[in-house]
Amino acid sequence: MHHDSYRGLNAGHVKQLCRAIVGYMGISDMASACKYVEYSKTPQQVNGYDCGLYIAAIVKAICSWYESKSEPKDEDGFWFSTMNEQVNPSVVAEMRNEILGLVKSLMAMK
Repeated sequence: MHHDSYRGLNAGHVKQLCRAIVGYMGISDMASACKYVEYSKTPQQVNGYDCGLYIAAIVKAICSWYESKSEPKDEDGFWFSTMNEQVNPSVVAEMRNEILGLVKSLMAMK
């Protein structure tokens, strides 16, 4: 499952990576069974520089979904609704400030 926060900009690169690594996944018939799937409703960034923060926010939401056994799943059993509830521009801006604060505190310890 591919989540792209910038309107499919890197889909070609992800497909190429998928083809390159599928043979190393340890399942003999994986190459024929593996297919590229992009979730079309992934939260979208509003600028050209928040890609990494969106990745971090999406991964955090997926981990939150996985850890929460009581949280209802989507009808297909995936994390999509949790991700769409937890990832938005204000959450990403808050995450940016948190990371900046961590970097500044680590610099002060030097």
